[in-house]
Amino acid sequence: MLISSAYDDLLEQAFTLAGKPFARLSAMIRKGNKHEVGHVQVEFSDGNAAAGVYTSEQVSTLEKTLADYSIIYKMRGTCRSNGNAREALTVTESDYFSFAQNTAAILPNYLVAQLGDLGLLFVGYRPRHWEDRLLATVLLKRRQAPEPCFRLVQTGEEPLETVFWQRRSVQPYAMDVQELEQYLVGGVA
Repeated sequence: MLISSAYDDLLEQAFTLAGKPFARLSAMIRKGNKHEVGHVQVEFSDGNAAAGVYTSEQVSTLEKTLADYSIIYKMRGTCRSNGNAREALTVTESDYFSFAQNTAAILPNYLVAQLGDLGLLFVGYRPRHWEDRLLATVLLKRRQAPEPCFRLVQTGEEPLETVFWQRRSVQPYAMDVQELEQYLVGGVA
């Protein structure tokens, strides 16, 4: 499972190029005409008919279907999506306040359960701004797992970032991005 804070679809493009099927999940962070906050937009790379918008609880009913896919959870939504994209896109300050007020609904219990038995590695994530710290804090608090969390240390890390990670027991991991890429390519092949 990959949890992305990026708006773009570069992860999805990489999976498509590698021929790996994926499911993209994005939580609705603002109430729309048809959906409440916390509903989850589910899309499949192969056009699976199970695509649609589900309540957070209903996502767990897709467990057998999702087992055939790599899951990409877009914490901030994505710019390339169907008509529900505006309700799943976290862009403005008020969107982040809505996100903060509804954290229990935004991260589906199904995904939290999946994270429970896994370690967590933050790659390329920099908690420089308050909204970035908010997203990481929500993820770490909802996860509540005994497995350790790590982050790839980046050059130019600011003291605030270092303290943020230390206070949340997210340990530095000594691996550069090229080494990680080789590991992932070997695992995908």
